[in-house]
Amino acid sequence: DDLLDFAWGPSQATQARERLMANFTEPACIQLFNQAQRASNRRLESNRASMLHREKKSIKQLANAGLDPVLEIPT
Repeated sequence: DDLLDFAWGPSQATQARERLMANFTEPACIQLFNQAQRASNRRLESNRASMLHREKKSIKQLANAGLDPVLEIPT
């Protein structure tokens, strides 16, 4: 599943799949995917926070340069 690859990367996802197949049970499968979903959510949240920080910094720099932060033209 792509969720495992996104959450942990290809090599760790392959290891997780192998461990799951060695001892496959429904609760273990659910737990694995819940962990992957949480890891994925943390990564996406971090990315959003980073993008927001960069956007705020860009707006401040544009304003300091005398440019309209939305239009990026002189005010």
